[in-house]
Amino acid sequence: MKFLIALFALFCTACSTLPPESESGCSAATPVNAALDKEFELPFGKFTAQVASTDVSLCIDSILSDSRCPSGAVCVWAGSAAVRLSAYDAVSKTRQLLTLNTNQTPKEVVFQGYRVAIVDVIPYPRLSVQTNVSDYKVRLIVAKK
Repeated sequence: MKFLIALFALFCTACSTLPPESESGCSAATPVNAALDKEFELPFGKFTAQVASTDVSLCIDSILSDSRCPSGAVCVWAGSAAVRLSAYDAVSKTRQLLTLNTNQTPKEVVFQGYRVAIVDVIPYPRLSVQTNVSDYKVRLIVAKK
């Protein structure tokens, strides 16, 4: 029984020393500079945007869908791209998943007093060309609410 308690204590100690990237949901992330009130590009993958003068960081959790009408095609609807971001506030240790859409609501959400808005998802789809998820970048703006 003492062995199990010691093992549990060791496990808890190891968990409490995780780096901030693990807490944010963005493991082993390469930093991307992002200024408040300025558009910036966040690549998919191991990249995290640290918003200057804030405690907020963002990374792309997943590209949920991309139903935008490909260039060169004729469509009845323009379509939309949906992106899930992982947002993290280092002070309150709050982590939240945010879903944003390019052509549907929500196009913006509020996280810890900051408005996070999607500007665009690139690349834009092309007819007969498959886009790899690793090629996606999301253009965002973060502003004080």
